[in-house]
Amino acid sequence: MEGNNADWDNETVSQFSTTNVMIKRDHLKYQYYGPEMPEVLFDLKRNPEETINFMDDPKYAQIIAAFRQRLAELGHGPDADPNYVNAGYGSDKHARKPR
Repeated sequence: MEGNNADWDNETVSQFSTTNVMIKRDHLKYQYYGPEMPEVLFDLKRNPEETINFMDDPKYAQIIAAFRQRLAELGHGPDADPNYVNAGYGSDKHARKPR
C-alpha cells in the first residue's frame, strides 16, 4: 500500500464467541472474556511471551481505562454501548440482522 498513513490508528480488534474481545494497540494487548473471567493486559515489549498480566500494575491504570472505554464503544463489557451494531459475524446480540 502506498500513501500517507500518519493518521491511521494502530489498533487491531478481534471478537471470538459472543463475549470475548481482544484489542491490541501498539505493544499493548487487552483481552476481555466476559464478566465471569478476569481481564488480561499484556505488554509485548516487556513480556513478549504473554505470561505476565499487567492489569494490577498501577503504571497501566490510564491505559486500562482507555481499553475499557474502547471495549464499551464496541458494545462489550459492563458499560457497553447499547446502540453498537457489529458487522454481523456470529450469533452476537449486537449483530446486524440479515435482510
